[in-house]
Amino acid sequence: MESSLHNPAQPNDVSKNELGNLRVLLAEDNEINQFLINTILESWNFTVDTVENGLLALEHLSQHTYDVVLMDIQMPEMGGYETITRIRASDTSISSIPIIALTAHTPGETAKCLSVGADAYLSKPFEPEDLYKLLQLHVKRTT
Repeated sequence: MESSLHNPAQPNDVSKNELGNLRVLLAEDNEINQFLINTILESWNFTVDTVENGLLALEHLSQHTYDVVLMDIQMPEMGGYETITRIRASDTSISSIPIIALTAHTPGETAKCLSVGADAYLSKPFEPEDLYKLLQLHVKRTT
């Protein structure tokens, strides 16, 4: 992901405006990752709210409307697995929001992310183009 600092992520094979101005909730506790991911998303003209844990993510989801959640798996207070499970179990409109899990790659991680309800999974560090492609696949735009 370091290369994104020098060229913050113009997707190679797609128009960066194809998704419009997405509203993204980023749940990530690491400040460096927050900075890098926010830099990428803001370069695409997305609006980003960043929280440090799952409890704050649930609070933001109850107060604001988002197009997608980027969810770190290992966070203090409430981690990504529990947060995703609670979002999916909700009897509100947030239960169907697209969630892309962000985590370090370890054996079994992909299956576990998907089994708790994440729509997709991306290993950190990641290439910005890979994130953009996942957003294209999972975010439904109604323009």
